[in-house]
Amino acid sequence: MLEEFTVHQWISVCLLIVCLCLPALGWASGDEKPIEPEYINLSIGTGIKYESGDYGTDSTSELLRVPLILEWSPSERFGFALEIPFLRLDSSGETVLIGGTPTPTGNGKGMMHANDSGDTVTTTTIETSHSESGLGDVTLDTYLTLLKSSQQNPQLSALLYAKFPTGDEKKGLGSGEFDWGVGMGLRKRLTDFSFYAEAMHVVPGTSTNYDPDSYWDWLLSLSYRVRSNLRPGISLSGGTAPFDGADSPLEVKIKLSGLTGDHARYNLYLSRGLSDASPDWGVGIFGYLDL
Repeated sequence: MLEEFTVHQWISVCLLIVCLCLPALGWASGDEKPIEPEYINLSIGTGIKYESGDYGTDSTSELLRVPLILEWSPSERFGFALEIPFLRLDSSGETVLIGGTPTPTGNGKGMMHANDSGDTVTTTTIETSHSESGLGDVTLDTYLTLLKSSQQNPQLSALLYAKFPTGDEKKGLGSGEFDWGVGMGLRKRLTDFSFYAEAMHVVPGTSTNYDPDSYWDWLLSLSYRVRSNLRPGISLSGGTAPFDGADSPLEVKIKLSGLTGDHARYNLYLSRGLSDASPDWGVGIFGYLDL
C-alpha cells in the first residue's frame, strides 16, 4: 500500500506532522526544560530532505526524501529507530542510490556514500533520464548503552544497523539486497557543549551485477546549548569507498535543534558536500512527537 502513495500525499502528511511539532518554532523559553528529553518511550517523526549535486559530472541529480520515522525505547539503555522512506529521484545517465543519494556510477558498478547524520548506506543502479518515485529501502537502527555518562566518563553505546530491500530495484529506489552493520557511539556533555562521535562497519548485500566491499561510516558532531530549548551545532561525516577508484564521501552540516513544548521537537539542517561522492548541497526539516 505504501507504494501507491503519491509524492504529494506523502508531503502533505509529513507537513501536517511537522506543523504539529513546530508551532511557531517554539521560541518560548523554559529554564526547566532540557534541549532534548532524557528518555523517550515512543515517538513518531517525519520531514523533508532535499539534495542536489553533479557528483563530478556534467549533469545534476536531485533527490527528495520524505521519511516516516518511528522511535521506541523500551528502556533507558536500549532503543530502536525504524525509517520508512518515500523517494523521488530526478537524474540523467547511469545512477546509483547511496543511502538514498544519487551518484553516477561511471563504470557501471557504482560508488558508495556516507550520509549526513551517520546513517548507513544503501546502493542500487539505474539507467534513467527522467524521474522515479516510490518506497525506498526500509532501515532499522538499534543502540545499546554499554556505559552511562558520568562526570568522568562519556556515554558508550553499541550500534546495530539493518537495511531491508523494500525499494523497487528496477526503478532504482532500492538495492534489492540486505545490508547490515555494527559500530560504536561515544557521547560526552561538558556544561552547555555536547560532543558525539560514531564509527560503523557496514557489510552491503551483493548480487551478480553488484559486488561491493565492506566499508566504514563515521560521524563527528558538536553542539552548544544557547537556550534551554535551543541548540545549534555542526557535524562532519564521511566514510570509505567500497570500490577501487571511487571517491570517499565527505560532508559538513550546520544544524539547529530544539523543543516545542513537552512532547515535540524539531531538527533543521543545511549541508555542503566536500567531495564528488557527496551531494553539492542539501537541506532538511524534521519534526517529532513524543508519545
